[in-house]
Amino acid sequence: MDNVSLVIPCYNHWRTTAECLATIFNSGLTDYKVIVVDDVSTDATPKLLQTVISQGYPVQVITNKENKGYIGSTNVALKIVDTDFIALMNNDVHLDKMCIKNLIETYKKHSDVGVLGAAQFDKHWKPLSQLKFFKRGEEAMMIDHMVVTNIPEELQNAEIIYCDDVHFACALISKEVLNKVGLLDEDMKGGNYDQESYCCAVKEAGWRIAVCPTAKYIHYCSVSVADQWGYYCQMLNVNRQIFFKKWGQKLKESKI
Repeated sequence: MDNVSLVIPCYNHWRTTAECLATIFNSGLTDYKVIVVDDVSTDATPKLLQTVISQGYPVQVITNKENKGYIGSTNVALKIVDTDFIALMNNDVHLDKMCIKNLIETYKKHSDVGVLGAAQFDKHWKPLSQLKFFKRGEEAMMIDHMVVTNIPEELQNAEIIYCDDVHFACALISKEVLNKVGLLDEDMKGGNYDQESYCCAVKEAGWRIAVCPTAKYIHYCSVSVADQWGYYCQMLNVNRQIFFKKWGQKLKESKI
């Protein structure tokens, strides 16, 4: 199996991070490493990460000197990744045991795919907005610019389903894609619209976006930003404007 780096930015909420890491360590992965970017946590996160390292797990910790947020912290890790594949993750996810393995195996079969997302579920294993499609024409410039659905029952065992956008709470890219498309857009703050923008850039570069239904994970959505909700919502509006300025016209004209 090809090597993979799992990139996880975190800020406080050390128990959430610990539970996320546990699902990785129990997944049976062999040729992998975890890159955790600690965004100047003030709780027990630094102690937790040092304990994990001392226990021999393949974890590399990068500690920011100043708070960079989700996007900036992810980019810090992406700048040093040297593996064939990169799994972009949030620290508030629990991976199914086969999640990363299925992502990699499926990705390798489909050279046309640039970003492959896993199927997202809540803590009761109920599906959460798994397929996302951009609207085109005049609707592409509206706030409600996406059609979001769950994977139909008849496709839940499909190898791959093409779409326009996936959640970066758990998604796979290759080093080749990273080298061509580059880092996440740091003009955006707070983790909003960054994944949509990156998926558009990947499509513009000639790849497709898809979801692997058999790669599954639980997402405890927004746990890491619960204590920054006001800022998070404010940045949602700022990032929306940046996204539409960059990609709105191209979506309207179906150029991506």
